[in-house]
Amino acid sequence: MKKKAKSLILIALLLILIIGAGCLFYMKLYEYLIIDISILSIVFIIFLLHIFKKTDIESIYNSNLKKMLKRYDTILVETSTIPDLDGKNIMIITNIEDLIDASVEIRKPIYYKKERSYCNFILIDNQDVSIYLLKEFNRDTPIEKFIKDRKQNMEDLIDKAKDLRTR
Repeated sequence: MKKKAKSLILIALLLILIIGAGCLFYMKLYEYLIIDISILSIVFIIFLLHIFKKTDIESIYNSNLKKMLKRYDTILVETSTIPDLDGKNIMIITNIEDLIDASVEIRKPIYYKKERSYCNFILIDNQDVSIYLLKEFNRDTPIEKFIKDRKQNMEDLIDKAKDLRTR
């Protein structure tokens, strides 16, 4: 249940308890009024804790990872190592659903490797590798560093080739 829905339920419960307290006070049922006010206080404290509870990046990452692993457990295969990516055509996929669709289309599993702050989802089809990265921070993962280094090396080779042509 989303935070907004939980907040609405708690607000409705608070309003019901406040109205109940008013009715009990009007009917002079003070014994029940004390119980109602006690429950009202507890629900109000829960409401305040719910509102001021921070959802940090790590808990969002962990909850998203758990949802993915549970939802797609028939397609995902956990691995302890990342496959060799040298000489492969690498594509970074922007969302897990597209990677799942590709996996179903070619009928191959998606390998994933969990780390503390990121998880790599890798689909290999011959020389093509599709990767979805779920990460906690905006830092580069080792695969992203590998891709950037490879891109930089290619750009350096192209620049050298251009220099050789102009001589």
